[in-house]
Amino acid sequence: MKKNAAAFLGAIAVSGLLLTGCAGGAQSKEDACKLIQSEVTESASQLQSGLSSLSSDPEAAVTQLDDFSGTFKAAADKVTNDEVKTAANDSVKALNDFIDVAKTAVDDPQNVDQTGLTDSLTKLQDEFTTLGNTCSL
Repeated sequence: MKKNAAAFLGAIAVSGLLLTGCAGGAQSKEDACKLIQSEVTESASQLQSGLSSLSSDPEAAVTQLDDFSGTFKAAADKVTNDEVKTAANDSVKALNDFIDVAKTAVDDPQNVDQTGLTDSLTKLQDEFTTLGNTCSL
């Protein structure tokens, strides 16, 4: 679980970097991508700084995921461009699904559902990749 969670947290921590370069009446795709990037960059940096506590304090890592999720959802809620909003909302859902699986793993580490954890991590990575591609990265 720790390796999968560490890989996931690393992916989330650099999500601001994934969105770097997102640029392109109605909100343009460029403006929507810039909005998400500007809203999550600081939160992603804070999350990355907390990675050092993942193995020693997984509960804190889950708390950081929750914090990042709130920030990311708030950014997604501000997006009005249909294409970017769909990709952002799908990413938020995948993030929240992973957080739910991670919380279960933290609460009961002896009975971790490795398949569920891996599947939710893969889905999350796929959705963030889709968001990055939507923003022409």
